[in-house]
Amino acid sequence: MKSSLTKNEQKDQYFSYCPKEFQFDSYRYSLLLKEIHGYNADILFLQEVDVRLQRRFLVPFLELKGYTSIFNCKENQVNEGLIIAIRDDRLYEDGNYTAKLSGLLKKRSNSDIMEFLKNKPESYEVISSRPSIIQIVHLRSVDDPNVQILAANTHLHYDPLFEDVKHLQAVLCVRYINDIIREIKKSQKNCKIQVIFAGDFNFVPTSRAAKVLRNDLDLINNKEENIKREEDNKNSTKTLNEQQQLSFFLLINWFFWTLFGNLFGANWLPKPLEDNNIEKIKVPFKFQCATGFPPYTNFTRAEGFTKDAFVGCLDYIWTFPETKVLKVIPFPDHELVTKYGAIPSRIAPSDHLPIICEICIEGRNKSNLT
Repeated sequence: MKSSLTKNEQKDQYFSYCPKEFQFDSYRYSLLLKEIHGYNADILFLQEVDVRLQRRFLVPFLELKGYTSIFNCKENQVNEGLIIAIRDDRLYEDGNYTAKLSGLLKKRSNSDIMEFLKNKPESYEVISSRPSIIQIVHLRSVDDPNVQILAANTHLHYDPLFEDVKHLQAVLCVRYINDIIREIKKSQKNCKIQVIFAGDFNFVPTSRAAKVLRNDLDLINNKEENIKREEDNKNSTKTLNEQQQLSFFLLINWFFWTLFGNLFGANWLPKPLEDNNIEKIKVPFKFQCATGFPPYTNFTRAEGFTKDAFVGCLDYIWTFPETKVLKVIPFPDHELVTKYGAIPSRIAPSDHLPIICEICIEGRNKSNLT
C-alpha cells in the first residue's frame, strides 16, 4: 500500500531552496516514474497528478508495469487530480465513484455540517468553493472475489487558517464511503468490505480532524474539561462582592436589552449563539492509521530558507482497526532528506515523502497487500 504525492507544476517561488533545473517536468517525471516502479505496490494512491503527466507518461507507464489506473480530475477546471492504480494480477475493479466534496454538503445526511457552517461564513465560502474531490474504487481479489475493498483517495484543503474546513471535508469523505458501502450491500447483504482511505489530508496527527477519524475526541474533551474544572476552581475563589457586582451587571444588561427589545422589536435583542461544537459532527467508522504518525511526511524547511517552511506529518493511510498491519516501510534517513536542504530536491521529485505499508486482508486465504 502506498500513498505518493506528486506535486504538479512546482515552481521555484514555492521551493526557492531547490534549483529550478530540478523542478522542471522533464527532470521530475523521470525521477518519479523510477521511484514508483521501485515500490512494487499492489495499490497506488497518487495525489496532485498533473493532467499532462498522467495522459502522456504515467498511465501508459503503469499499464506497461501491469497496473490499471483510474484518474479523476479535480473540479473547477483544475488541471490535476487523483489516481488509484491497481496491480492486475492481484486485484480487479468492480466499480468506481467520485464526488466533489462541496456537492456532498447538499445531502440531507450532512445537514448537521450545514447547520454548523451557518455561523461560519468564511469557512462556508472556502469549503463550498474548493475543487476537492474524493475518489473511490471498488476492488475484488483475483484469487478470492469475495474479498472486497473500497480504496478511497483524497486531497484536502491546505490552509492552516481553516482547520475546521479540513475536519468537515474529512467527515464528508467518510460519510460518502459509508454511502457507497450501503449501496453495495443492497445487492450483497452479507458481504464484508474493507476500507483503505489514503491521501494528503493536510492536517497533523494532533488535530481534531485526525482525532475524529480515530474517535479520539473524548481525549480532547477530557483534557478541556480538566482545564475548565481548574478555571472553575479559580473562579470560585472570587469574593461575594464580585459575584454580587456580576449579578447586578447581568440584571441591568438583561433589563436594557429587554426594554429595547420591547420598544424596537425582537431584532434588537442579542441572538443566542447556536451550538457550534464541531465535535458533535461525527463519522460512522473508527479508523487506525496503518502507517502510524512519523515526525514528518512533508519537509520544506531548508537552512536559510524559512519563508512558508513546514515540517510535519500530513499524509495517512487509514484502515479499519481490525485490519492487520504487517509492515511499515521505513522512511529515508533524515540526512538523506536534508542532503540538499529540503524536498523536493535533486533526488526527490516531491515535497512529500511516500508512505508505504503491507497489510493483511482476510478472505478464504489470507492475502497480503502492499
